[in-house]
Amino acid sequence: SSGINAESQFFWEHAIQPEPGVTSCRVSVTFRRIDKPMRTHIPKIHEPSIAPSDPLRPSKQTVLYLTDSMIRNTPSSFPSNFRVIKRDMYQLTDLMKFENFFENCDYVIISSGINDLSRYDHRSYTLSREIRDNFNYLFARYPKTVFVFNSLLRTRFAWLNKEVDLFNRCMFDFSLIENRNFWFFDSHHICSVIFNKGFEILDRSGNGIHITQLPKSEIANCLVTGVQKLSMRSEKVRKHWPLRREFVSLLPGN
Repeated sequence: SSGINAESQFFWEHAIQPEPGVTSCRVSVTFRRIDKPMRTHIPKIHEPSIAPSDPLRPSKQTVLYLTDSMIRNTPSSFPSNFRVIKRDMYQLTDLMKFENFFENCDYVIISSGINDLSRYDHRSYTLSREIRDNFNYLFARYPKTVFVFNSLLRTRFAWLNKEVDLFNRCMFDFSLIENRNFWFFDSHHICSVIFNKGFEILDRSGNGIHITQLPKSEIANCLVTGVQKLSMRSEKVRKHWPLRREFVSLLPGN
């Protein structure tokens, strides 16, 4: 059934429990609610649904990946004290569809947004405003969950790169607001280091947006390292956190 998807199966068991006193046939009835199509302009933040507590949370730290194709198939090398969940999210505007996971997650890594700017009717300003509104809601609703936003990467298209740069700057500025569990992870800096060593970043056989395996792997590994440092509450997190030079100069105290 299309209504019983992977997310609902993660939390709910669809079954009829045994009843010893019943010997005749029984019927299982599933009710569905059909939502209206998502509007293209900024939606109102919907009321949350509360997920059951995760019994694994006390013993393991849970990391949720919400990602497009950038690190979708890249293995994550978290140690055994982390529980890792991956879900496809090809549009950043779909963020709230995964809200049921957030309460039971210690860290949410978000790597998405390029499709919103390249294929759909979003520009950097409208997209950043919608996402920031959603995050402000999530910070209040899930104060113990840390959100890590992986920056968008530049492409072969000049018009798109302008939107990418503006959107990244909006999200970086948003990360500077105090008392927010939000980190701007700058994969652009990682790719710049790789490029300066003579390696290609963009996949020549791709569509001008996809990157090669080397930067994918480096970004994935650095994300693991970054989340581990966050989990240890290390004072040196910012020192080793990937960030382009022009953003470093904007950090408080610089």
